[in-house]
Amino acid sequence: MEAVVDTVEEQPTPTTSTETVNRPSSEKARFVDVSDEVPSTTPLKFSKTFLFEYKAEDGKNYTGKFTCRRLTLGSLGEFGVIKARLNGGELVDASIDFMHEMLAYCRVAIVEAPDWWTPEEFYDAKLLRHVYDYMRLWENSFRSGGVG
Repeated sequence: MEAVVDTVEEQPTPTTSTETVNRPSSEKARFVDVSDEVPSTTPLKFSKTFLFEYKAEDGKNYTGKFTCRRLTLGSLGEFGVIKARLNGGELVDASIDFMHEMLAYCRVAIVEAPDWWTPEEFYDAKLLRHVYDYMRLWENSFRSGGVG
């Protein structure tokens, strides 16, 4: 499956799908869904495993395998607490608030990540944003409508 911005085009692949997310100015992050290669004991898959590949603004290539989970009500609460702590209980600039949202969400949703995954230490926010957007897109695929 190829994804370009918000457009998705189906391409046949035997066991994995590859998604390339195009960003302005030719930035590309590549994702390969390997969830089907991970055995599941439940009919619904509430976790997703994917390979990630990205060339950062400093020219360094980041590659690795991630596993994330769908957030439960309890983990949504945990996410909210972490974000509030990152904001220091203060009203912060919208861009800082969103960065804290991405950091908190990734901290709660990611259950397996490469050794280099330390987003609090990144200089390139796009690296964090690509992973966050991919996981949110997957998690939102479970939603059929509004809350409740």
